[in-house]
Amino acid sequence: METLKEKTAKGLFWGALNGGTMQLLNVIFGIVLARILSPADYAIVGVLAIFSTIADNLQTTQAWHLVAQMPLVRGAAPKTPKARIASQIETHFL
Repeated sequence: METLKEKTAKGLFWGALNGGTMQLLNVIFGIVLARILSPADYAIVGVLAIFSTIADNLQTTQAWHLVAQMPLVRGAAPKTPKARIASQIETHFL
């Protein structure tokens, strides 16, 4: 039976291996695309990658729940802590 320390070490190892592999594949994929596409087309792929990364980060941090709970009337006083955070997000990003 594995101890908690061994399970943690194994989980960290596989997480690091997964992250490193994904970054390496992204670099290789980017180099291949840079050779195949024109500069304008490659720029479009870059913009799409940025939006995809932002969407992924919002999903993993569960910020969509805050956006969904924003007050419907702009300028209305938020009543809950989540609504206050959503109002701050709305003020800074929308």
